[in-house]
Amino acid sequence: MSGGCDVYDSEDEVLKHVLYIRPGYASPNSCFTSYYVKWIEQGGGRVIPIRYDTDQTELEHLISSLNGVLFTGGGLDLSLNTTYVETAMSIFKLSQKKPNDYFPVWGTCQGFQLLNVLAADDSGVVVPGFDSEDISWSLDISPDSFKSRLFSGLPSEIVKFLATENVTMNFHHDGVTPETFNSNTKLSGFYDLLSTNSDRKGRVFVSTMEAKDWPIYGTQWHPERQQFEFNDVDVGFNHAYDSIRANSAVGAFFVNECRKNNHQFVNKTEEASRLIYNYVPTYDPPGSQQVYIF
Repeated sequence: MSGGCDVYDSEDEVLKHVLYIRPGYASPNSCFTSYYVKWIEQGGGRVIPIRYDTDQTELEHLISSLNGVLFTGGGLDLSLNTTYVETAMSIFKLSQKKPNDYFPVWGTCQGFQLLNVLAADDSGVVVPGFDSEDISWSLDISPDSFKSRLFSGLPSEIVKFLATENVTMNFHHDGVTPETFNSNTKLSGFYDLLSTNSDRKGRVFVSTMEAKDWPIYGTQWHPERQQFEFNDVDVGFNHAYDSIRANSAVGAFFVNECRKNNHQFVNKTEEASRLIYNYVPTYDPPGSQQVYIF
């Protein structure tokens, strides 16, 4: 879902409102960076943007027509009364409305934090102060989590890369502590904690989770940036072959989850009018970042 554009994706550039105003644009915009689109396309999927202020009737139509939803990273205020979070809550509930309707949802970085806020119905589960900006780590995966849908759904070699090599890119100062996750029954009752990480100062945060009963997944790390982002400012990227393979495989896993959903638009004309191909991304230097502005 578009809304929090992580052009900077740094809590130093925290956006205090649900609207992102980019220099050079006269009005607030809904937006996201192009590597999310590339990540989905790399897995064999296509992208249709959902604006942060979409009304309920339109949301219901979209969720009945799409095969899954990705909540992107960014730097938004995740307070419950913001338009962005209220729209996300509607999507979250619609994704679980029909027990037999397999509707995958993914949240990355801010999207991961958002999924915690939505399940807990409390923005306080996300706390600041983590020193986890611009660095790649391996995941601390608990033994039981290797049996999870996510990790069992990836090739064993890819899981080994994730667990032993510095291939998961982090760009966050906010996060969810394991103590909060385990003590909050709404969180621990809804999600399984799959992995943790420690920041530069040794403070531990939840880094991967999946819902117990629904195909809902969240990573505090960015599986879409190692492959597609290059710049001279951020030095923590790992563009090695194993890193590219691992992060691409995670995207392919999510797209494959979406293949299990048989929703479709009523006709090809409407589908074509909504695809991301109708929008031209804007280059946002330095580096290789492009931004879709809606």
